[in-house]
Amino acid sequence: MPNPEITLKGNLASQPELKKLSTGSLLKFRVITNDWVKDQSGNWSNKDTSGWNIEVWGDKADKLSKHLKKGSGVMVMGKMRERQFEDKDGNKRSVVEVKADSVALDIASIEKDSGDAWGGDSTWNANGDTPF
Repeated sequence: MPNPEITLKGNLASQPELKKLSTGSLLKFRVITNDWVKDQSGNWSNKDTSGWNIEVWGDKADKLSKHLKKGSGVMVMGKMRERQFEDKDGNKRSVVEVKADSVALDIASIEKDSGDAWGGDSTWNANGDTPF
């Protein structure tokens, strides 16, 4: 059975971690997503917050590591997978991770921190020109 595909839009919860492995580069980060709902009065409230572990491999990992930081807005498209492991006490655990096929940057969050480094409008950069 193939792994389900997922698209997430959120913000990095912490600094991404780049590892150089014998099989290539691996970038790990956590994305926080919010599910907003409008009540009968027309007010918006956060119904649910979820955290997602993201992995990016290869050249994409190297390139993204130069642009992402805690708080960066991203849209991640990839496949979910469940990984089983034993914790330090010997208990069986599982975690759901997303292996990213592509990551789009929220240019507004980059421009805010770097002074319009991309030279464009503040929109999602998910077109074919994105090097990630």
